[in-house]
Amino acid sequence: MRDVRLRASQDAEEAADREDGEAETLRTREEGVEEADEELGKKIQAAREGRAATKDAEKTGYAQQVLEELQRVEWPGAGAAFTRTLLVISIVGGAGALLLVLNAALAQVSERLFGL
Repeated sequence: MRDVRLRASQDAEEAADREDGEAETLRTREEGVEEADEELGKKIQAAREGRAATKDAEKTGYAQQVLEELQRVEWPGAGAAFTRTLLVISIVGGAGALLLVLNAALAQVSERLFGL
């Protein structure tokens, strides 16, 4: 009988030790979670601040970036611009004339076929 009581007492002590260990583990985990939460909160705050700073920089830097890009462009000289302008006008005029002649020819064919 005494052995049973001794064994029950030992089992109770072991259970209490396990509960103490589990409680300590839970406290340690909770502390770790709290630290992780704080760290995550700091990262989120830093990201928000960085995003706000980036947006401000984009607003003020856009005009500057446009000007820098315009400086990189190789602008043609006056002679080259004039020559290319005449070339474009000639091609558009030639295409227009070709379509005018083609339209007139097809109108004649349509008139002869359908008698309209």
